[in-house]
Amino acid sequence: MDERQLSEFKRLIENSREIAIIPSLNTRGEALLSSLALLFSLNNFNRKTSLLLGSLPASVVAVESNRTWQNKPAIIINSPSGEKISQLRYEKNNGRVYLHFNSHDLPIREEDVVLSFSPLETESDLFICLGFSDISEIQHPDFQKKKDTVNIINIGCNNKNNFGQVNLSQEGSSLTEIVTGVIEFLDRDLINQQVGAYLLKGLKLYAAPQELSDRLCRQIAQFVNREALSYTPNPCTSEDVNQLSFLESALGQIDFYPQKNIAILVIDSDKYHHLEAHDLVFVIDELRSRLLELNNLIVLWHPEEELTQGIIYLEDKGRLEQFAVSYPGHYQEGRGVFNISKSDLSLIKNQLTNYLLSL
Repeated sequence: MDERQLSEFKRLIENSREIAIIPSLNTRGEALLSSLALLFSLNNFNRKTSLLLGSLPASVVAVESNRTWQNKPAIIINSPSGEKISQLRYEKNNGRVYLHFNSHDLPIREEDVVLSFSPLETESDLFICLGFSDISEIQHPDFQKKKDTVNIINIGCNNKNNFGQVNLSQEGSSLTEIVTGVIEFLDRDLINQQVGAYLLKGLKLYAAPQELSDRLCRQIAQFVNREALSYTPNPCTSEDVNQLSFLESALGQIDFYPQKNIAILVIDSDKYHHLEAHDLVFVIDELRSRLLELNNLIVLWHPEEELTQGIIYLEDKGRLEQFAVSYPGHYQEGRGVFNISKSDLSLIKNQLTNYLLSL
């Protein structure tokens, strides 16, 4: 890679206030793995970093470094009570935050106080884009809004369209190899067990065997010596690539309903006719724990003709009990599996959505 481009990359990282990483969701999973490695590396470099998933709807604009899908609360005090406030203070006690308002003369009316939630927005001044061949492929609303006023680092394989202030690519190298080199240039010590696990899996999955150079073999050995292999949950096989491709597709098909903090994923059986149970488990685990932490998630699919099966996760025990009455199945510990003797996924999804939003 070009040393001048790498030096400019490091300068932009060091001078940034907040960094946003956007992976392409059309690389059979490689950009996703590379982005997670870069995310945790920059966290280790003490940079505030977010992972933005470009095809998600605008209702979810960021997955922060702790990988939590969040909204930020705002307390709104309407007129006339708002005009009376003279002082605001807060205190933390027993894990709670108490807000205290002092007002002129008259008390604040209860009906004037509203708690509102708005989507978390990043204040990124640097975007790192991975695996895109053209800037028009990047549709995330944060990027579209700021692309003309912020710095952009473009990392891709043999990229001919240099749309960033810094453009990093390397002939014949996989995206994971490029990202590994970028992180090492920034600081080799950033590659801990967690970062090494993502890089190791990416190298083993996406680097062509005939292109395994001595340097690449040494990198793999280095990650194994750091016990990255023990951090990687699954063996690295071609099946992993299929699962990561499925995860990429699922990320673009989730519907979010922030008012009830619910996410719904419908899986098209015609498109995924070779889908196995363990593929579904993999995607659900990624969505619920490692990638988005979706605590309220419903997944619908067709295991066979004229039958729709669903799995539901709800934090609220009362809401899950209500749901179980209307949709009998097997329920335990915040989750359940249910069957519906209908085949119209779109109709079933709309019925379920309306019911869940009414709870």
